Amino acid sequence: MDPITLAPIRLTQPAYFRLLVKLQLRKSGWMYLLLLVMGGLLWSRYDGEPFHLFLICFSFGWPFVMAIWLYAWSRRKDNQRVYEERSFVLDEEKLVGTTPGGGRSEIPWSYVQRMVEVDGRYLLYISAGQMIILDKAAFPDDAAAQRFLAWVRNAVKK
Repeated sequence: MDPITLAPIRLTQPAYFRLLVKLQLRKSGWMYLLLLVMGGLLWSRYDGEPFHLFLICFSFGWPFVMAIWLYAWSRRKDNQRVYEERSFVLDEEKLVGTTPGGGRSEIPWSYVQRMVEVDGRYLLYISAGQMIILDKAAFPDDAAAQRFLAWVRNAVKK
């Protein structure tokens, strides 16, 4: 079968931040909702107790602290490689990624542990802290995207 050549992909800092927020909400959104509800209930019954004030501030503040932390994470100097333009060629065996600076990596489909679709992107997790981000719009057509999904699903099942 012919390999699939994707259009070059470049992730921006605001897009990466939105992606991190959406992933965090998928993982812990229930906790943030619970904190906001708890803060609202405590605020409606606030009687001047200092500990209640602390709990109210914590309940309303923690989701914002996490958003600020994710924003700072997306701007870290260590993460600047995420914003480099990448080109990918996919075939039945592997994914080959290249950068204009000469970087090249081959990743067999068997290394993909799981795949998640978020915000018009496919996130391929190859370890607990590493993922490859592929834009759905980078695929030449829908048939190519379906072939890619079949390759990944086949690899993840094994």
